[in-house]
Amino acid sequence: MSRLAPAAIGAILLAYLLSCVLAWVEPSWDPDWDSALYILTARSLARGEGYTYLDRPFFVRPPGLSWLIAAALPDGAFDPLRLNRLVMAWAGLAVAAVYFAVRALAPRGTSLAVALLTGTSFLFASRFNRVESEFPFLALLFLAAGLFQRISGSPRRAWLAALASGLALAAALYVRTAALVALPGILFLALRGPRAGAAARLCRALPALLALALLLPWLAWAREAVAVAERPAEQLKLFDYPTAVFRVDAGDPDSPLVPLSDWAARVGSNGRALLSGLAHTCLGAGGVASQAALLALVALGLARASRLRSSLLAWFAGGYAALLLVYFTSHPRLILPLVPPVYLALLEGGSALAAGLRARLAGRDPLPPDLASALLAAALLGVNAWQWPGRSPELEGEWRVVFEAAELVKRHLPPDAVLVADAAPIFAVLTDRRVYTFRHPRFGNVLDRYEPDALILHFDHPSTESAREMVFGATRKRWVPSRRLTRGHIQGYEPRDG
Repeated sequence: MSRLAPAAIGAILLAYLLSCVLAWVEPSWDPDWDSALYILTARSLARGEGYTYLDRPFFVRPPGLSWLIAAALPDGAFDPLRLNRLVMAWAGLAVAAVYFAVRALAPRGTSLAVALLTGTSFLFASRFNRVESEFPFLALLFLAAGLFQRISGSPRRAWLAALASGLALAAALYVRTAALVALPGILFLALRGPRAGAAARLCRALPALLALALLLPWLAWAREAVAVAERPAEQLKLFDYPTAVFRVDAGDPDSPLVPLSDWAARVGSNGRALLSGLAHTCLGAGGVASQAALLALVALGLARASRLRSSLLAWFAGGYAALLLVYFTSHPRLILPLVPPVYLALLEGGSALAAGLRARLAGRDPLPPDLASALLAAALLGVNAWQWPGRSPELEGEWRVVFEAAELVKRHLPPDAVLVADAAPIFAVLTDRRVYTFRHPRFGNVLDRYEPDALILHFDHPSTESAREMVFGATRKRWVPSRRLTRGHIQGYEPRDG
């Protein structure tokens, strides 16, 4: 696996990138609440309204991806194909960044195998054409990790690598603040590195110090926005991430702290989801046997590869896994940053098994470790090919009527119309109107509070049940079915006096 020429590896990674932006890109948007928020905050930036949602400062997460979207859509107009090309380009860059980071720890063939296994894994491919932060975050994080591992050689080269690593890490932090998990690892590795003096240690610590310094403007802005924000949050599920992690009500920073029993329940539930998700992604099955095999191979690989254990990738993976254990929710996409280090440990574990077998059968010439690792990588690629996700026609059918209802709104209501709907951000993206949600009614009747021009109810969605009381309990207007805003199971209502 280590005999591949750099030019061949570059060609393979380029072919993967071109496949992402040409072959695997989709022309339509896959609607999602978080995806819509990224698009709407980018639209506000593009139109000179600042980093806002519904005219309020948006401090839940940093603006990195929204900046990228605003650059791709400078007029704020919705262009799903251009958005998907942006996302898929970052998917290709993420795979290249994984290779770059792993190459500092392993031979070329192993590094390429880890990159391609990551890029063809079920979890990675299932995020294709989704406007999310996962791919830019992976690309920038692994670029930073790869540069950090290359802080060596002449002082000039070391300082340049440290500076570049810090800039890449800062960019990752502006995409997802989860990159903060890497900072303690960088500082620890800087202190315990070769004893070459204070200057060398400062050089290795520079990525963490620079990234944190560059993040301070965002932290200061967010702190000011939090201080004047409406409490609790009504139009968002989360007030901010600290509230979601530490408070009983994710939208109310003044709600009680999460009790110890809930922390224990989180660790158990999230731990099972984490192991199952990794086993399903890497081995094709998420059962107990697959989880045990995964843990055994990863442990064997870590025991064999001392350089892997002392790498920034290992430190980040351990810290990030600990964060996921206590996180307020679990979702398969959150596991994605752990996939490359797990694949690397799996391949190292396979090599360790082959080496152990060779020692036991001394003289019987079993498979060489490199060949065993290559065969394991090929088997794992086969698992990925078997699991490769296709685009679901059921999903397209489910959302088609939503798109049609949005077209009715655009046809019959003026651009300054105000709406109330369950999936408010999604309808706001599709209609380019101001849309409020009734999903988190923490201030009473949303219809009375905002006096919208229309209400859109999705009768196939369970949240609609909670809207019935709101509709019939409205006191300022009488809400009646609207034939012109209704399509299939999407029922429109308009207000009437009296």
